Amino acid sequence: MSESIAHIKLVKDLKKMVMDVIPSDNWCLIQEDTPESLNLPPLIEERFRPDIYYQFENLLVIGEAKTGYDVSRKHSRAQYDSYLRECAKFSGNAFLFLSVPWLEEAEASNIIRLLKKKHPGEYSTRICAWIDGGK
Repeated sequence: MSESIAHIKLVKDLKKMVMDVIPSDNWCLIQEDTPESLNLPPLIEERFRPDIYYQFENLLVIGEAKTGYDVSRKHSRAQYDSYLRECAKFSGNAFLFLSVPWLEEAEASNIIRLLKKKHPGEYSTRICAWIDGGK
């Protein structure tokens, strides 16, 4: 898929945040949907492919990057819903990271907060807001 430069930057920044919760010996297991990646993330339910995916032993990390125009789109909300469902059903530690431009942080947080009510569970979500990404 052809991605904007802003989206690719958000994915790269997101990967750095994801690396903070994964043991450094396992960084090679991170799958990412970037132009240079040879190992794409798997398709999740509803056939969505996250930008970042890591699953090993009892740790699951799903990461999605959104530019300002995409944060609240219907398609994006369906992706978040699918990824939260995946985290909720995982038996272990699960994280959903969402990387957005800083101007979209509040909107993204509100969307995720509302969707989490549909998928209760012991997982974590993190919104990573970047000052130079997006629009």
